[in-house]
Amino acid sequence: MDEVKKEAAQQVSEKKYSKLAIWAFVLALLTPVIVMLFANSDYFYYDSITSKFIDFFGVVAIVVIPAVFAVIALRKASNDYCLRGAWFAKAAIILQIVWVLSFTCLPFMPCNPSLTVARAAKIHGLGIAMAVYHMKNDDYPLPEKWCDLLMQECEMPLKSFNDTEIANREEKCSLFALNDAVMEFGEESPSDLVLLFESPKGWNQHGSKELLTTEYSDGEGANVGFVDLYVEFVKFEDIPNLKWTVSDEERAAILLRKSQKPLDANPANK
Repeated sequence: MDEVKKEAAQQVSEKKYSKLAIWAFVLALLTPVIVMLFANSDYFYYDSITSKFIDFFGVVAIVVIPAVFAVIALRKASNDYCLRGAWFAKAAIILQIVWVLSFTCLPFMPCNPSLTVARAAKIHGLGIAMAVYHMKNDDYPLPEKWCDLLMQECEMPLKSFNDTEIANREEKCSLFALNDAVMEFGEESPSDLVLLFESPKGWNQHGSKELLTTEYSDGEGANVGFVDLYVEFVKFEDIPNLKWTVSDEERAAILLRKSQKPLDANPANK
């Protein structure tokens, strides 16, 4: 009897762990991290048939592959007495079920912060280009041609107006619009007046708050650039507080200041 027990113990000790089961368990543990990284990559947000295909099947593959590995490992363990680690495979399957339920029920994929910052940087770059254009021409570019004029006179590339994929297709498409109200006084406009803001895709778009969109940030807000070149991500609830037009008091103050400039510049008046 003792010899039988020793032999059984020796056989158990000689069992090897199933590498497939271990890999399934490790991948199952990493699934939420991988999905979040995938969801926060630039490619995930590109608007094309190819990218949408990869979006869907990429996430499905990330979730399904560990489960498939686990099932195969369980089948091998049941057919091969010398394999250990079936609990790794069972744990992997349970984890994948938990992750799938979590992914389905929880809004764990908010707007992409890296892309939000990238769009803010683009608005800031366009604001600087507007300032350079103003220095050259003593005015902002015509609203009907502002994108074209910034490309021609300030050498702004297409990628300054949109994301990389659209720029690579050499499409004239901008994610931003110009506020018409800045044209009245140019750089003498109030510093907190909206200059540029996120808008639906288009080209040479200009107008006012009716064009502003929050779709790029899942409704959470939008990037807005001001006359003083400050750029801010404005939350949805704060959008009504933005300044889109010059008030009568500000207009009177600007006109008074402009009327006094020639007197101040004349040495005889000092």
